[in-house]
Amino acid sequence: MASLFLTNLSAGQVMSSSFVQAVGTIESYCTWIASQSVNDGGLNATLQQVKVDASTWYSTIYPNYLNMPLNITTIGTTIDSDLNMLITLAQQLGSTSSPAIEQQIAQYSTSLSNTLLGLQSQINALATLLINFQNNLNKDAQILNTNVVSIQSTLISLGQQMANLYGKLHSLQNATCPSKGDINACQNLIQSTQTQINTNNQALQVFSQALSNIQGAVNGAGYLANFWMGFSADIQACNAVLANIVKESGTILVTDLQANKVNWDATQASLLQIIQQIGSPK
Repeated sequence: MASLFLTNLSAGQVMSSSFVQAVGTIESYCTWIASQSVNDGGLNATLQQVKVDASTWYSTIYPNYLNMPLNITTIGTTIDSDLNMLITLAQQLGSTSSPAIEQQIAQYSTSLSNTLLGLQSQINALATLLINFQNNLNKDAQILNTNVVSIQSTLISLGQQMANLYGKLHSLQNATCPSKGDINACQNLIQSTQTQINTNNQALQVFSQALSNIQGAVNGAGYLANFWMGFSADIQACNAVLANIVKESGTILVTDLQANKVNWDATQASLLQIIQQIGSPK
């Protein structure tokens, strides 16, 4: 039925608050991780790779993502024009049969289908970027978790070393003939071990916070990918309906298209709200 056309295009897809929240969660993580560093060389190299993956949000995804709602509302002008013409032609057709009008309906249906296919291509490209981004974040979350466990294990070992060193220092200081050289060497080992503990504690704080923050970004990327994949699936369903639109009578076409154009108008209004709320790329 023709009524599936705009219902498929708009129903359930625009949830501006969830949309904006997902963007905000990802942005918060990517901004935070970009400013982080650790003092341990090996761990810092790992952190740098995590930061590279996060940076693709601002370098690649966010500009395209920010522009997509605007692209849709811009293309919406063409969609509106074709829909209005289809409604007008359906009104002219009425309950009669007119090959000329039916041919025009077929032409505008084809035009609208081509417009939607172009839009779908853009949306699919963005959805693919988001899926890849989410996959990279999931990989990074596993890396962060592995390193958190490793750092915790290292700190336990360093703590045991520190306890042994303090025990040794106590014995050296209370020996019958204390050796200043041995005492200094032990104190130097304590200082060195404490530096390692401090370095690992700082790294643990950063990696643990990153692990906590990244899950929200993973979920946000998943929501956004599903949002656009759903929109793409709706467009595909719309095109399937457009292929059969000429089979409906003029009276049914008018009723269905007019009723469901309200849904499309609401979709565009929600997209405009998203545009206003997510602002400009940082």
